[in-house]
Amino acid sequence: MRSHSVPPDASAALYFLPGQYLFETFGENRQVLKALSSEQVTRAFRDLRTDTGWIDRRVLRYREATDGNALLSFLPAGQRTISVSFPGNRTDTLCLPLPALILLGKGKDYYLWASGNSKITPKTRLAVAPLPNIGSGK
Repeated sequence: MRSHSVPPDASAALYFLPGQYLFETFGENRQVLKALSSEQVTRAFRDLRTDTGWIDRRVLRYREATDGNALLSFLPAGQRTISVSFPGNRTDTLCLPLPALILLGKGKDYYLWASGNSKITPKTRLAVAPLPNIGSGK
């Protein structure tokens, strides 16, 4: 089975072969190989959850899960251009200072909060974003 190189931090591998799947686990001085049915492979990945952890300044986190994918992003405080529409097709453009904004999208639901912090952590205190079309954050 090992005619290929295995990443040094790998603990297991799943092989897709014609008509079957093989699951291999690696350990010190031992290797275990097990045949799996398509039902077993499906069951193994059905509840798989992925989470990137904290990644960069704008996209803080991304995860995939059976209850819906989620994205958490951050926009630092600064001057923002906002367009306001009025009846009669009139639109005004305003340039306003806004605090840091945190956006959470989960499935089809999106939430927007504000923070006085310039760095966002899991313990950052949040407030409703100061925008007229944002009720309780949703």
